[in-house]
Amino acid sequence: MVDGVQVRDLQRVGVVGTGVMATGIGVFITGFSSILTGLNFIVTVHRMRAPGLSWFRLPLFVWSQYATSLIMLLGTPVLAIAIVPLPSQLTVRPGAFTLNAATSIVVDEPLRGLGRRLAGIP
Repeated sequence: MVDGVQVRDLQRVGVVGTGVMATGIGVFITGFSSILTGLNFIVTVHRMRAPGLSWFRLPLFVWSQYATSLIMLLGTPVLAIAIVPLPSQLTVRPGAFTLNAATSIVVDEPLRGLGRRLAGIP
């Protein structure tokens, strides 16, 4: 028994020995680092531009790094939020990622309806 759950149950779902939690924490920390890096570059470009240097005279390298930092700043939190339910799924087991008959209907029916609407079928 590990925290009230039998080890064979954990092995069946592939949790024991796979490092899922460690990988999730590592991805979360890497994402946080990525957000701070993007924020650092954006603040640096805004605060340390040479006097008289307009936005349209910036070198292409600065523009490309600025755009990349903006994408990192906007896109990485979405990935981090997608990883947040993983520890609760592995410890509490609320069933967020398991499909049974009830959740299959909830998941599949809107997709089928969307497919029918896109195909023009009433």
